[in-house]
Amino acid sequence: MCWCPKSVVVVFCRLVFLPGSFFPTSYAQHSPRTAARPNCAEARRAILLEHQGPRAIICALHKPFKFTAPMWDVLMNVLRRFTGENGQCVAAVYVGALPAAVVQQLQRAAERAGVSAACLLTSDILPTETHLDIKSAICDVYADTFDYNGHSSTADALWANVPVVTLPGRFFASRVSASLILGAQCPSSVIANSVQEYEVAIRLKVEEKLQHGMLCSRNVHMAQPELEILNARLRNAPLFRPRRWAERVRVAMRLAAELKAAAATAPRYHIIVA
Repeated sequence: MCWCPKSVVVVFCRLVFLPGSFFPTSYAQHSPRTAARPNCAEARRAILLEHQGPRAIICALHKPFKFTAPMWDVLMNVLRRFTGENGQCVAAVYVGALPAAVVQQLQRAAERAGVSAACLLTSDILPTETHLDIKSAICDVYADTFDYNGHSSTADALWANVPVVTLPGRFFASRVSASLILGAQCPSSVIANSVQEYEVAIRLKVEEKLQHGMLCSRNVHMAQPELEILNARLRNAPLFRPRRWAERVRVAMRLAAELKAAAATAPRYHIIVA
């Protein structure tokens, strides 16, 4: 079931309610992200960052059409706040592997907003085997898009223990990341209620990173006991247990079939699977 804002919903059919997230995700095909500590130096080289580059990185790994004007304004507001006196980028936005023409448009848009084009970081397509470790090592916060949320990209960030900030909207595609955050049981992620809250949440994540003074994300510096707690939380989070989700779907379908068979005499119940 997808998370939705508080609202009155009138329906004229029987519904099936499932716990957790509608988007069960498995990373069994990858080596466990937490099996080895992500390498800071290798991760920064992957996005062509020198040692003296930005000290806080906002990840916005989205397809170009997802960058709406309101979200872009938020990112530029945050970057302006964290620009040094000499124009140095204290914080930067990592947009991943985008076509050159798109990158140029984003750079021009940044400069029109008073932000150096150098504050937008790009890279080649990251290797499948290491992309989660790289994101875990360099991303301090993941900025979700407004109208069309991340799906697998949000799940990747949550599995990599990168805090996600999202702003749910009215429609299904704009509520996906909130569902994933709840399914991942990620206490460091934020489901904002307004554009202002969204911007403040990203800014606070950046400030937290700068206060720690670390070159890469805190995932690189986690103590072993903290790492083991993280391992257990990720393994047991509903979002990352697809077999459990499938079992509950089977229960729901069996109940639906039984109600259908007894349609002549049974009340019109909704089905809620705990």
